Amino acid sequence: MLLRPTRALIALLILWTLMGLAGSLHSGVSVGWGILGGALAFLALLDALVAFVFKLPLAERTLPGRMAAGVEGEVKLRIINLSDRPIHVGVFDGIPSRCECDVFPWRGWIKRSGYLDLNYPITLSKRGEVSFGKTHILMTSLLGFWSRFVKIGDHGKVKVYPNYQPVLSYALMAMAHRQEHTGIIRKNRAGLSRDFHQLRDYQMGDSLSQIDWKASSKRQSLISRDFQEQLDQSVILMLDCGRRMRIIDGEISQFDHCLNSMLLISYVALRQGDQVGILSFGGTDRWLPPVKGTSSMTTVLNHLYDYETSPFPSDFSEAAERLLRHQQRRSMVVV
Repeated sequence: MLLRPTRALIALLILWTLMGLAGSLHSGVSVGWGILGGALAFLALLDALVAFVFKLPLAERTLPGRMAAGVEGEVKLRIINLSDRPIHVGVFDGIPSRCECDVFPWRGWIKRSGYLDLNYPITLSKRGEVSFGKTHILMTSLLGFWSRFVKIGDHGKVKVYPNYQPVLSYALMAMAHRQEHTGIIRKNRAGLSRDFHQLRDYQMGDSLSQIDWKASSKRQSLISRDFQEQLDQSVILMLDCGRRMRIIDGEISQFDHCLNSMLLISYVALRQGDQVGILSFGGTDRWLPPVKGTSSMTTVLNHLYDYETSPFPSDFSEAAERLLRHQQRRSMVVV
């Protein structure tokens, strides 16, 4: 807790000094100058003591449960005045260094036994778990001679996820049945898997293994089994966390571009019934076993949000060996 002289006290001291210079030329002024100096010192000392007696305000901060990198969110801050007099304060919340926020410093009055609600927008540019420090308060003393600097409230943390907006845009297009805008074209690829699709009439060129003899005997005509491309596949996404991924491409790094692409691939794969697993290499060795279902997108997000690059080079041979140890089932691997 620090005390700082205000501009009012500095102005009075300058005025008192100028009176002292004038008093050196006129002996009659020196007595009044000394009395005035003593009174000013007494009032300044008394004001400093009173500043330490008054109760400190309280700070309550409410952070959102999660935020997206580069997307504006709102933080709620409440300053509660516990004293029986109005106080003039300067407020600067303990916001992270890499963020955009134009609200602070805020200055104003808080009525006695009242509170101030300060809800401010903030944009965080760094993914991962971001910390908020204590709230900085600059309180003006009763006579206005001093400013008392204190830190109140608690530290806070919020999870910042990659920007999920492109995936949401895809979801909106899919719900509107406009898959042609996403580049997805559905084609039947017969004979490439053994996933049964439907029964149909026999066509010239069908192999004998396709004929369903039981159904044919019932209908007294040849019936063939139709197969569709296997949907329940395992998609393994390998994420390079090596130092070369730190290169800036546009406004964000290549690493963040890869994360955004992985989110989109994960969403498409989970939506069509495939399993998605994630393996990282290049200094960050983490493994997410394959998960399935659209509800598993939350699991993927929670796994990816705090990934960071490392200063180490990437070893693709070692990464392939790790993948074979973790995933022995046939899978499609995306690097």
